[in-house]
Amino acid sequence: MDDTRDHYDSSASHEDDVLNNSDGDEEWEDVEADNVLVNLNIAPSVGDKAVAPYGKHLISNRQLDVADIIANHQVVVLEYWAAFAPPSLQMVQQDAAAVQHRQAEWGDRVTVLACNLDDDFASAQSAFLQLQVSSEVIMPLHVNAEENARTYMIDCEYACPFSCASPAPSLLRLTLRRNRTAVPMAVVIHNGTIKWRGHRDDINLITSINNLLDGGAIQLETRTPHTIGPKPGVPDLASLDEDAIMELCDSIAVRNNTSTRAVIDSTISATPRQCSRP
Repeated sequence: MDDTRDHYDSSASHEDDVLNNSDGDEEWEDVEADNVLVNLNIAPSVGDKAVAPYGKHLISNRQLDVADIIANHQVVVLEYWAAFAPPSLQMVQQDAAAVQHRQAEWGDRVTVLACNLDDDFASAQSAFLQLQVSSEVIMPLHVNAEENARTYMIDCEYACPFSCASPAPSLLRLTLRRNRTAVPMAVVIHNGTIKWRGHRDDINLITSINNLLDGGAIQLETRTPHTIGPKPGVPDLASLDEDAIMELCDSIAVRNNTSTRAVIDSTISATPRQCSRP
């Protein structure tokens, strides 16, 4: 992961590869190269050891040791939100009200962190203050999408452009950018292990927390599936052999980006893998 982070930082100048016109349509930049190296880094999923996002307290601006918070609480909930996503703002407000009623019962066994993905700290702070939510009920954390959105979000990055004037670099950058906006999203951690992750509306949070504290399981809601979560027909990278992985890499190079969006929008678990083609 460290190598990929170094590459990501060095390739930040390619952010403008994706251009959006006034109608919201994508325009692809033609590129030429002799080979391709695609890194698919899959975020931690259910059953994995929880990874602590790093960032600052959105009110005090002090660095937070989230790893310590995870280690010292039975249940930790990470709720990802952003000022540009109204549903995620509603999520924070609603959950704050629900959590506040149960703080006395839960004590120091449970904590909820509202992880903000906006690039600008001041704007994120202003948005949180407007919610009129107590930071003593839900702790606001500014994680900065540009630096560590990949902590719990599927990341697709390229090392070299595809050949044949393919739109792949722009496509990969676009999928990463879109994936950052996949909020509201929640990650439920129990005793340091991820028990659930996905769209916030797909879980009964309060019941799930109570269940976990009593040795039970996550309580799911019966809803139409959202963009975050398993999708029929979407491959699980952990189960693919090398040939299948290569086919997936090739599909990313295709101008029709439906399959890529499906992969990026799904919750799949695998270790970071590399695909290359001479």
